[in-house]
Amino acid sequence: MSDQATEISDRERKLRVASVFAVCEPTDGRTDLDILEQLHTDVISRAQFRWAQSLDETRACLQRRQKAIEDAHRRGMLFIGGMTVSAMYLRNSNGTHVLSPDELAAMATRSPTNELVELGGYYHGCINNPRYFEYTKQFMRIIIDGGVDGIHFDEADSRWFHHRPYECFCDHCNEGLRRRLAARYTSRELLERFGIADIQRFDYRAYLQEHSWTECPGLSPLHHEWWLFQLEACRDRFVELMGDSQAYAERSQSRRLVNTANVYDPLWLPERCLESPHVEYVMIGSCLELRLREKGEFVRKERIPPQYSYVPLHLATRSCTPDRPVTFFIDWPPGVQYMLAQTPERQRDILKYLFAEAYACGVCFHAPYKSCYARWTGPLDVLTRYTGFFSREARCYRNARPVAAVGLLYSYASSIWDHFPMELAPSPSDPIHALQYYGVGQALLDRGIAFDSLFIGDGRIMDDTLTADQLARYEVIIAPCCYSMSDRQMRVLEQYVTAGGKLLVIGELATMDTERRTLDSAAWRAQLRGAGASVLTDLDYEAYLAQSDAHQRGALRDAVERLAGRPLCCVSGADKLMVLLTESDAEQAAYVHLINRDLTPDGYITKSNVPVSIPLPKGIRVAQQAGRLASPDLEDSVLVEVASSEQAIRFVLPHIETYTILELKRF
Repeated sequence: MSDQATEISDRERKLRVASVFAVCEPTDGRTDLDILEQLHTDVISRAQFRWAQSLDETRACLQRRQKAIEDAHRRGMLFIGGMTVSAMYLRNSNGTHVLSPDELAAMATRSPTNELVELGGYYHGCINNPRYFEYTKQFMRIIIDGGVDGIHFDEADSRWFHHRPYECFCDHCNEGLRRRLAARYTSRELLERFGIADIQRFDYRAYLQEHSWTECPGLSPLHHEWWLFQLEACRDRFVELMGDSQAYAERSQSRRLVNTANVYDPLWLPERCLESPHVEYVMIGSCLELRLREKGEFVRKERIPPQYSYVPLHLATRSCTPDRPVTFFIDWPPGVQYMLAQTPERQRDILKYLFAEAYACGVCFHAPYKSCYARWTGPLDVLTRYTGFFSREARCYRNARPVAAVGLLYSYASSIWDHFPMELAPSPSDPIHALQYYGVGQALLDRGIAFDSLFIGDGRIMDDTLTADQLARYEVIIAPCCYSMSDRQMRVLEQYVTAGGKLLVIGELATMDTERRTLDSAAWRAQLRGAGASVLTDLDYEAYLAQSDAHQRGALRDAVERLAGRPLCCVSGADKLMVLLTESDAEQAAYVHLINRDLTPDGYITKSNVPVSIPLPKGIRVAQQAGRLASPDLEDSVLVEVASSEQAIRFVLPHIETYTILELKRF
């Protein structure tokens, strides 16, 4: 085997067995690498990344970091570079020109009136513009030539879709929309539906201007077509970019890359998980805030645990990309700013909680050694202790998958259309699936009911692979405001219920198809009800996110347990104890993850000698035996006696500060 072939094998193997990811932006030299080694780091994400940089500056930056890259490799770490696929600048922070005004004007996004869209000191490039796409590939190839192991592609959809004035309506997007419309509609349909007499001469900017829709394109009857075109085109360009990066690395250096990209929290950017299937590992970015409606207006709200859990996010992303590593990191600017506003002690407590929730879901939390170009460094004592624990206990996490009696549907098509009431369409009272999904997930966790997530693709941007067999793994399936569903998906739900599955519908269901055309939801509801589904229309779990309500929490528990025909709540002698379950076929083991949610401004309220009873999902059997308890908050693991039956296990938890895992042999 050649040295190059060995390098390829080692790189791919390293990612497969990676247990600890860290953000170190930038990774400059020996001091950084010494600390990263103390953190047991396997993968350094965003180790080289700067937005406002010219091609030449990027090349010089990587040349300066050659020793750091080589040192990282000697220590067994993957060194991930980074680039923006969206932001363009006229000047860098030193005032040096990055692009000339003419170069920027030729590539930047355009508003409905064909003006450049300026975004507070920078611009977005249009990924549908061939010139900008080639410019992006130049950046990418310079970074690959710099010797990195992979690239973090930041904001690969090229724009966030919610800036005013809206973007992008450039000539290239106009042409793309024309091609889409011509392929989907006959000349007669174009005339009757949209008033387009000649598609070959159609100009969407002129169309918006003619109808006085330039200030609010969401009023246009073509807006849903433009929106789908932008999502699909950005997806296609990103897939092309990923393919080009791998082809260039293999052609020039006989190696494959370990690429990643930002995948944003759907509570903030509901359409932004479109990149995840096309990378080698997933990075979920959260700014530690959410948007909720108050009196018809959207407001930003701090989202600091344990009041708000990130478990629904982790499980949705895991179910979207179950075949590759999923990681979570605190993004900027709000996330880092929120953490900087906390006391050092509070930072430690929050980080412990974020570590615990992520790893309990089979997700790796990025240790924030140097976040967002060294704007914030997490407390190293906590980072070292927790990364050391997850590195030592890697086998309990590496091959484990979440298991639960309850499955919660996440509808990607619905999350696409969630964006309309947020920014682009006139009705702020429209349903928002992402908020209802998270609210239901939060209410389940608040009531001690573990759940898993099932990701439903839209069939175009994300594959739709939902089957009745997938649903049959769960005793109860919850559909939280899945208002945008395909006919095929509804028939799968019907098959599940007809076969005896228990379906709980909350809020709207299939009121529109995946392209936002109105459906007869009443007929589907009646059909599912007739087959045995339960429908709750009077509960609002978006409101539950804003203010926890005991009635909604109790009503959800009662409905779920009534359908299951047995208790599903974890019962313990301690309040605010979260319990999650995972299993591993490779280890023939089941794992109970216990997280202490009793976190006050003064720290965690530790618990001792807590009796715990946990319902087991169907198909999970454990021997009545001693289980091994391990925790990053304890020096050594301990054995505890576990009593088991077909449906539950019982034991006494001797101590918990933040997080504990119980390992059990399965049969």
